[in-house]
Amino acid sequence: MKGKSISNETISKRERDGEPNDSRTRKLWVSASAIGALLGALLALVLFPSAAFACHPTGQFGWNLIGFALSVGVPLAISQWLALHSILKYREAARSKLLILWIPVTSIGIAFMILPLWWTPAEIFFFAPWLAAIKMLPGMIFLGLTQWLLLYWLISASFVWVLLTIMGAAIGSTLGLFVALFLFPFALEPTWAFVTGGGIGVLQAIELISNLKADRSGQN
Repeated sequence: MKGKSISNETISKRERDGEPNDSRTRKLWVSASAIGALLGALLALVLFPSAAFACHPTGQFGWNLIGFALSVGVPLAISQWLALHSILKYREAARSKLLILWIPVTSIGIAFMILPLWWTPAEIFFFAPWLAAIKMLPGMIFLGLTQWLLLYWLISASFVWVLLTIMGAAIGSTLGLFVALFLFPFALEPTWAFVTGGGIGVLQAIELISNLKADRSGQN
């Protein structure tokens, strides 16, 4: 009983100090990724309607494409940054000036993922949704690597973060296209962005929780 009491006191103290538990971290990170991507897609459709996948002819470059892609990336990046700041607030890392770099590197990474999709005829994705993941691979690698470099400095994150980011984006984008094309064709971009962001968040959360546990063990 005494050991259980000490354990409960330790957990309560950690919660009071702002240290997140695994369940809260998972929910917060997945929600931030999925909802941030959804809001970004909605914002992009409002600001750059001519760049919507259903409206823009493939194979033609326009600055509105960059604006559209960044409009998706920035809200997702800010949402993840806010979640990360909340998760890390029990650490000095939360007050690091480098943490703000999460927003530009994530925004650019998401934009790099989206831009190549405009150079592929849309009907191909209807028959081969997995092709989107291949087209997005350079952006996935950039996103995973740049985020990992920041996390490595903040909490000594492992390289597995990069692999899980790529896997989450690949699975999310493929599943998202299937769901968007066959279930919600009237909301193609928001549906695809929500599922893709959720896929990234789910797998990243696994590694984030693992790294936080290792980091806490190193501090004790």
